[in-house]
Amino acid sequence: MIDHHLQCVFVHINKCGGISVEKALGFDVQMHPSLQEQQQLFLQTRTLEQWQSYFKFSFVRNPWDRLVSLYTFRRGKTPPQTLLPFSQWIRRVWEQELDHKAGGGRFLHWNQLDWLSVDGRLDMDFIGRVENMAADFATVCTRLGIDNPGLGRYNTTQHRPYGSYYDAETRDLVARKYERDIEYFEYVFVADC
Repeated sequence: MIDHHLQCVFVHINKCGGISVEKALGFDVQMHPSLQEQQQLFLQTRTLEQWQSYFKFSFVRNPWDRLVSLYTFRRGKTPPQTLLPFSQWIRRVWEQELDHKAGGGRFLHWNQLDWLSVDGRLDMDFIGRVENMAADFATVCTRLGIDNPGLGRYNTTQHRPYGSYYDAETRDLVARKYERDIEYFEYVFVADC
């Protein structure tokens, strides 16, 4: 989401509080383009120097928790006869590289770092964490020079602690798939979270 009034670019990674951020800042809720896609759109009408002056921010989430949230969100939109248990769903998504409707595509197959990069290079001014959402959103508001309107909660899911969804194989599958995110953001798997 590019906002020329606030001179900022928000990268909305799914299941990372993006709708809450967009609504709080008065942005139109849109699709979730990556930073690179937004830069390409921006440069159609503005300069690279202007792009570099905009405040670019996003929020990330522990990959194991993010996938459970996406699974429970998708499960609420899936006909009961097609529901898969989490371990089968996650294996199927990776094995068959399912499309967006099944919860696959880039929503699952990209590391969060991929969303936040241009030509493979991380290009963000601030990356907040869902695990520290309120304080990190306050930082965003300060950087934007606006009062903090507070965050609502949208598209939330109710689920058990994320660790209870995983077996050793699926835990390791996520660790391999999101190795870059886990290493860069120093995420760990916590069995009772």
